[in-house]
Amino acid sequence: MAVALLIRGGMPYGIAMLLAVLMGVACGVLNSFVVTILGIVPFIATLGTNYLLRGIILLVMNGIPISGLDPDFGWIGNGRIGDVLPYPVIWMSVVVVVMAVILRKMRLGRDIFAIGSNEQAAFLSGVDVKKTKWLVYLASGTLCGIAGVILTSRLSSAAPTACEGYDTT
Repeated sequence: MAVALLIRGGMPYGIAMLLAVLMGVACGVLNSFVVTILGIVPFIATLGTNYLLRGIILLVMNGIPISGLDPDFGWIGNGRIGDVLPYPVIWMSVVVVVMAVILRKMRLGRDIFAIGSNEQAAFLSGVDVKKTKWLVYLASGTLCGIAGVILTSRLSSAAPTACEGYDTT
């Protein structure tokens, strides 16, 4: 919704996309704060912020989708290299490679696995659990912001009810 609102308001595509991704980062910061500082269980915290933000979007937009975005914006989600390789596949491949390197070759990846296996044991082993959680939630928010931009570009529209039910599947 953010990127669609900004583009509809006349903002250049690049700035609108950057601001939308930064809104994803802000959501990651919010979730990280709720989990690491307030100590709320991650499932409840992320589900709660999801419903809170969905409610705000529904109020702001009155449940009305934005459609008919400029076709020039659609290249991010609909473009192809040749007639074979869609850009979203390239974006996903880059994310997969980067995350595979982080998870398999870097200390951060080992720390993430350690926290996921046993948070208390990871802490006792010297893992900075709070810092690692902050980084994971920031990465998650950033990737959600990027995914939102790609989806909006692909559909040339944004609906306040988009992706409903994804949180329960």
